[in-house]
Amino acid sequence: MRIGALVFSLSLAGCGPGAGHAISPSGLSAEQIDADPMALLPAAPVAVASVDTRAFYTSGSVGAQLASLSENLLPLADAAGFKASRDVDRVVAATYSAQGADMVAVVSGRFDEAKITQAVEQQTTKAAGAISESEYGGRHVFSVNGSGFTILTPRTALAGTQAAIRRALDRVHDGNAKRDLPQWMQDTLATPNAAAALAVDLTQPVSSISMGTLQMSFSKGLKMVRAVADFKPPGMHVAGTLTYADAASAASASSGLKQAVTMEGLVALTGLAPKLQEVTVNATDANVSVSLAVDDEDMRKLAAVVPKWVH
Repeated sequence: MRIGALVFSLSLAGCGPGAGHAISPSGLSAEQIDADPMALLPAAPVAVASVDTRAFYTSGSVGAQLASLSENLLPLADAAGFKASRDVDRVVAATYSAQGADMVAVVSGRFDEAKITQAVEQQTTKAAGAISESEYGGRHVFSVNGSGFTILTPRTALAGTQAAIRRALDRVHDGNAKRDLPQWMQDTLATPNAAAALAVDLTQPVSSISMGTLQMSFSKGLKMVRAVADFKPPGMHVAGTLTYADAASAASASSGLKQAVTMEGLVALTGLAPKLQEVTVNATDANVSVSLAVDDEDMRKLAAVVPKWVH
């Protein structure tokens, strides 16, 4: 399951599509759309995440790398009047499959619909392939290479796979302003002052979690993952809670995590991996709490390797 890749892909969601014309009279208003990104996400996600892209872009850790990644992968050229590192403030995203792509992101920022639509229609974009245009739920949806994007308001856009975007647009069209995420996921994403937050529901068990070819024993019996990150000296601090089926599974996972930390420290000595600092791992009942820090220099290394590590 590409949990790490999900977090890093969130910043890409700044691809914003064209907005609608024959919008349902009973649909959500622009004010409702802008007010609550979580309400736009379809029910029953496997994982949800929130990224304060402004905090990442302005950080001394991975801001430059994230900005470069976003600018390279977003298919909007300068003619669209859009620059991810300038115009995207926050991304809230969800994935609906542990295997394969099915995700949608709600992007909060600034979107000039007229310029973006004109750039797409004239194909003055950075997309590797031609961008096609269709309409769904009274909204223009632009698609390229299996992904899509659409602008809902000058402050909110959707991006992701076409099926997931359509489910989100159904909510907008039907006027559904009710959050359908589990409360524990909502609470995780709403953590005050978090630069990033992640919640993963593994009640449909994942067969294994690996780091490269190394299988992670702590994945056995894992049911939920909650994690938040913020920027503090020496770089980024991460705190998380892993919830297991029972206390015995949590105790076993705690031992496995401590062994993994020891192994990571040995690998870090070779310069092939970032050095984790201030690591604590504690088991209480069915939960394992984990906290760690990574300094600025190693954060830049981590930004390059995380998507390759997590499967």
